[in-house]
Amino acid sequence: MTVIVLVRNRYQAFRYWEKQSQFFADEISDRCAIDTWYEKHEPREIGVSEYFAHLRRVLALEGSDEDIALGSQLELRKIEPAAFDAVAEAIGSSSRAILFFHDTIENVKRAHAAELRAVHVRTPANVKQGLVGIRAL
Repeated sequence: MTVIVLVRNRYQAFRYWEKQSQFFADEISDRCAIDTWYEKHEPREIGVSEYFAHLRRVLALEGSDEDIALGSQLELRKIEPAAFDAVAEAIGSSSRAILFFHDTIENVKRAHAAELRAVHVRTPANVKQGLVGIRAL
């Protein structure tokens, strides 16, 4: 049996952040790039507070670090194989039984490196293709 795990996409975060910003979600999307700050944050070259301070400046966010983090519970990043293993363990499955969907190709590649099946989502059709590929539809 295949377990399907859907992760929060960036636009969901933008809609959440618009409550803390002077910008609407579409404007936040335009202003929020996978930039040097993000690239340093993901592998933990800079701390969470430093990255969130950057987001506050760029996106005019007023929330706390916890508000910006959207209440993350794992305290692991998707680039860490341990994060995929922790999800598999939490749902009582093996990582090989997970189909991982994400909107950034970097995290899809990381999932592949951790031996997960993964789909790069750019449109709803990508989700459908992934589900058809595992015969879930």
